[in-house]
Amino acid sequence: FGQMMDAARNVRGSRLPVGRELGVEEIAAMYAACRKDGDVCGARDAAAIALMFGAALRRFEAVSVQLANYDSMKGALQVIGKRNKERLIPLSTGAQAAIAYWISFRGSKSGPILCPIRGGKVHIDQMSPDAMYKVCVRRAKQAGLASFSPHDLRRTTATTIIDRTGDI
Repeated sequence: FGQMMDAARNVRGSRLPVGRELGVEEIAAMYAACRKDGDVCGARDAAAIALMFGAALRRFEAVSVQLANYDSMKGALQVIGKRNKERLIPLSTGAQAAIAYWISFRGSKSGPILCPIRGGKVHIDQMSPDAMYKVCVRRAKQAGLASFSPHDLRRTTATTIIDRTGDI
């Protein structure tokens, strides 16, 4: 009986994953909400969504990426992620366009790609990961979407890649 109890204690449970995947129409609605603003915040937020969705970045990675790590000629982004892992990420033409448009407001001064905006002016400082969460909440609300987290953008990209290729 004691062996059966030990075996029962060692059985691990599992939970359904938290979060959700976003549909193509939801992603499009967020980009449309950014375009509708037609200002510096809309451009920055579209670039943030492009990095978190198009490059499957975690929010801390998105705010950490430096302008020097973006190669616009190759359309690729060099990222240092969890556990100091470095990777080179090719970007879609749509993501490249969103980043290029944002950089037209941001300028070419060295520093993080994504920057805070205060009083309509870009400040070349690093944003907080929490700011990326607030971007998602604001744009989801504007687009009339159910709430989601920045990690859901990464989850959506990963699922899309697996569905298309069978491999992450």
